[in-house]
Amino acid sequence: MALSIPAFSSALKAEFQSKFSGGSQLTKFTDAIATGIVNTTVGLTGQIGIPAKSGSSSGVGILSLVSGDMADDIVSTASASFGQVGGSMQDVADAIADIVVAQFSANIDLSSDANGACTFASFSGAISSMASAIENAESSFTGPHWGNFTTAVATGVCNEVSLNGAGTLSGASGGSTGSGVVTIS
Repeated sequence: MALSIPAFSSALKAEFQSKFSGGSQLTKFTDAIATGIVNTTVGLTGQIGIPAKSGSSSGVGILSLVSGDMADDIVSTASASFGQVGGSMQDVADAIADIVVAQFSANIDLSSDANGACTFASFSGAISSMASAIENAESSFTGPHWGNFTTAVATGVCNEVSLNGAGTLSGASGGSTGSGVVTIS
């Protein structure tokens, strides 16, 4: 199953509703976060350790992500941007991180011309594009801190995937070495 904006947003909305009372802008909020994260993630690449045997391979999920670390990174980035954060920021960050981990582990399809274990260091370079994609996904959020918040979310997601994300691809293999590039869909 591929990563999907509607499924991601729906899961995030349910997570927020379980922690908070909701609100009239909740769907727009979760749609913006889901749209930015999914649209930035799909098409990024990972790398299989070299030498990787060539072949047509696939896998599911970016694994080994730690939601607590991701949430802590969101909170610390937000705190540095805002000077301080309110008490609910940790709950917001926890909700986002829990859903990112769940969605990335189950709904990301991986493909490559090689087999083996892969990592996703390319996410470290995607922070600004992910933050912009979240920020621009919903025009009704124009407050002075929206950009800082989207940067905090993107920083938490991208740093955690870059540092700890892992996957495994398997399939038919040949004798030569493949490129080892892993495509995310």
